[in-house]
Amino acid sequence: CVVTLTRLSSGTLDDDNLRAACKAIRDQIAAWLGIDDRHGHQVRYEYSQRRAARGQYGVEVEFGPPVSGAQFVLGVEVKEPA
Repeated sequence: CVVTLTRLSSGTLDDDNLRAACKAIRDQIAAWLGIDDRHGHQVRYEYSQRRAARGQYGVEVEFGPPVSGAQFVLGVEVKEPA
């Protein structure tokens, strides 16, 4: 699958620092999935950033469609709030 990590902050980073800022989150997602994040044939990570109000920070995680030739299928059940 494709995992998009979107950094939310009042400032922006260049592309190599953006990847570094999301490294711990990427590692935790890989651990949750039970995979080694060095293997791009299982999960492809994409990075983006969006401005947030001053003092507000976060990371949005989006799981996208499978990549071509993927060896790992992610099944996620989304529950609607009551």
